Amino acid sequence: MKVALVSLGPKGGAVHYVFSLANALVKYSEVIIITADYVDETYFSPKIKIIKVKTGKNRKGVLLNSFNIFNFYKIWKIFSNINVDIVHFASQHPWNFIVSFFVKQPIAYTLHDPKTHLGENPLVAFFYYLMILRANKIFVHSKIYLKKMLERNFYSKRVHYIPHGVLSFFSEWQNKDIKEELSVLFFGRIEKYKGIKYLLQAFYLVQKKIPIVKLIIAGEGKLDSYKKLINSISNIQILNYFIPDSGVAKLFQKAKVVVLPYIEATQSGVPFIAYTFKKPAIVTATGGLPELVDDGETGYIVKPADSVGLAQAIIKILKNEKNRKKMGQKGFEKMSKEFSWDKIALKTIEIYKEYSATDP
Repeated sequence: MKVALVSLGPKGGAVHYVFSLANALVKYSEVIIITADYVDETYFSPKIKIIKVKTGKNRKGVLLNSFNIFNFYKIWKIFSNINVDIVHFASQHPWNFIVSFFVKQPIAYTLHDPKTHLGENPLVAFFYYLMILRANKIFVHSKIYLKKMLERNFYSKRVHYIPHGVLSFFSEWQNKDIKEELSVLFFGRIEKYKGIKYLLQAFYLVQKKIPIVKLIIAGEGKLDSYKKLINSISNIQILNYFIPDSGVAKLFQKAKVVVLPYIEATQSGVPFIAYTFKKPAIVTATGGLPELVDDGETGYIVKPADSVGLAQAIIKILKNEKNRKKMGQKGFEKMSKEFSWDKIALKTIEIYKEYSATDP
């Protein structure tokens, strides 16, 4: 089977997902990847043919390139000349809908975020929705959103649950000389829906019980609205920029626990990074996050927007070092058993092959 993967985003979690999927798929099929010109080719297997297109490093760059008609002509030429059985749009991007009209083959689409997040640009979200209408096969990462889409009368043979896979490649940068610190880590892009307010409120309560604990917030995004809360807390480190892959391992190695205080969510790759480094994860009971944590076993699940409950979970983990290590080990085992890329690749190919002219 010949597969073309399309991923037009230049950095971050989408790229991690796509190269991990591509490297697994190429063991069982021929793979072409059509991706942004800024993406590092060294992540991909040498067996994969890479075709790069100019998209833009950030939102401003994407917007400017959106008016470059010659650029879209080049993309059209790419799809006119490739010979594949299926085209899989493996990450969300505002251009996907337009580019899909250049495709003659069946289309698969990984819908990473089946609902619009708080603070997300509604126009961009609209283009994501339009892409759903173009796809013959739709993949979602959580069982709860599979159920919700089927309840919205999506044809059962069209929507499939394919989980996110492990992100163990980050361990390549692991340094045995780095020691754990008594610290709590929030990692990822700063967005309204991620509940930074409740994390800061919770950490204030944690410090009353464990005064020497440290909070690390690592990721790009606007923190202006949290300044008052940040200033009320001691022993906090803020790395307010995009963390390169080479810097991720150090953060997770140092942390005792990883926290996702989201007030709403679809899914996240962050728990997989936590499990890679054998760290327990605390998530909120929203979206597909509870599917990634076995409550009381690999971490804890707390209510969204509940600072007190979040604080209690953090304290519970930090106060019991033996159990904390046990949770981290169980998380590592869960990740390895349930979310291997080989399993995901084989399941994905199986669904590719299901496509027939009778599908809607």
